[in-house]
This record gives sequence, C-alpha cells and structure tokens, in this order.
Amino acid sequence: MQYGIRAVRVGQLAVALSYLFGEQAAASLRRAPPAFVTQMGENPLIAVGSIFGLDVMAQTMHSINAFEVTYNGQWPSTRRRKKTRSHSPLASLSVFGLVSLAGQKIHSKLGSGRLPSPQELVTKLQALRANEAAAAEAAAAPRVRIAA
Repeated sequence: MQYGIRAVRVGQLAVALSYLFGEQAAASLRRAPPAFVTQMGENPLIAVGSIFGLDVMAQTMHSINAFEVTYNGQWPSTRRRKKTRSHSPLASLSVFGLVSLAGQKIHSKLGSGRLPSPQELVTKLQALRANEAAAAEAAAAPRVRIAA
C-alpha cells in the first residue's frame, strides 16, 4: 500500500511540474507540448483538479491502510519443488488483507495499530505450528473404550 501512495504522490508531482514547466520542457526538446499540458495551460482548473483528485486518492489509500496476516493451515511441504516456488515458511501466508476462509489471523494492523516485526511473525507462526502438532498427536492417539 505504501508504494501505491508513493506512486500517487509522484503523479501529483508530475502534474504540477507539467503545469509549471511542461511547455518550456517541450520547447527545449523542440517538440510540441502534449495535449494535456496545453489544456492545463488554457484551463488551470484541470491541473488543480488533477492534483486535488490524486491527493484524495492518496489520503484514502493511507486511511484504509489495512494490513492483516493470516495462516491458511497448509505449511509448505518438504518434497522437491520447482525452483520458481518459495521455500520460505511464510509462503503459505496471506498478506495485505488477502484472507483465506479457513485462515487464522496472526496479526492485524487495524487491531494493533502497528506493523509487525519479522521476528514477531516468526514467533507467532512457531506457536501456531506447535499447537497444530499437538492437536495432530492428540487426534492420532489411540482411544480405548472399556465396555462394561
């Protein structure tokens, strides 16, 4: 999300620079200015409206900066994989709100108000894996019934 906000801010800067220096830059290159630069020169509200619209986009992206990490319950297997696939334990995580239906929430920026550190994510994942292993052992244990 942060890169999206930065891209919108660069767009704002490009609109402002095009409005202020677009015709001079095109003339120095011995080219005709692009149509949008000419239109902004004729009607400055186009430039102001574009900058304002891009600012609204950036503020909206910043305010809904949701960040959740969920674990989908499928740890990457240890069998051989193609080289294009990731061997990272974080490969089975859904990040940035891409939440699976069976996923367990590991961290939420909306809930905590901050981004997690990598060590915090690893610690939570290890605890989750330990709980899964304990549950699998309990399910695999033989159950004995004594009939009276």
